[in-house]
Amino acid sequence: MRRFLPVLIAVVGLLAIAVDFVPGLRIPFGGSDGGARTLETKLGLDLEGGLRVEYQAQCVSDRCPAPADMGVVRNIVERRVNSTGVSEPQVTTLGTDRVVVELPGATDVKAVTDLVGQTGRLEFVPIPVGTQVSDGQTLQLGGSSPFQPLFGGEAVTSATLGSDQVGHRAVNFTLNGDAAGKFATYTSQNVGNQFAIVLDNNIISAPVIQSPITGGQGQITGGTLGFTSQDANN
Repeated sequence: MRRFLPVLIAVVGLLAIAVDFVPGLRIPFGGSDGGARTLETKLGLDLEGGLRVEYQAQCVSDRCPAPADMGVVRNIVERRVNSTGVSEPQVTTLGTDRVVVELPGATDVKAVTDLVGQTGRLEFVPIPVGTQVSDGQTLQLGGSSPFQPLFGGEAVTSATLGSDQVGHRAVNFTLNGDAAGKFATYTSQNVGNQFAIVLDNNIISAPVIQSPITGGQGQITGGTLGFTSQDANN
């Protein structure tokens, strides 16, 4: 048996090389019809080439990124990467403060890094009366668009998990003074209309205003069934 072991290893090694470097390789299936099967292969960055970028989240003042924060960052980066059309991108967290992006076959390095590396933009956008929008929808903001942001994410001083009147998961938020005044005026005049929370021009939530929100403190509920844990954290 020892005399044949090196030969067996060599054959297996050659087969592995063939699978890696000959996409679409067909091998005998061994069935009664004498047919062959096509081996499906996926090349990684080491064989296909592409782009690998590692980003580190920095502490701001006395606040450093928590695991939940890194999960949000990963989701934002993944959404942006998927919009590029790159085949089978990989976006993962590394350690406690890093996000790794791998894009097999990517060639326009600057375009990808500019897209992924830009600061996320959170906007709070009034929805015109008579217009219906939904989560995941893309909006063109500003300019001549009917969707004009009322204020940005910098106005949010806190956002925490909470519960509604029947105990379902909800999100409580607090706005700073200027935004609190704008929101109080707008919500008082638009009860029953939608108001969208938009990240990178994509709606992440479009709740209906149930009552005037004054004092800068409000709550977003998830309807009759409430939010799932993942949706509430997002």
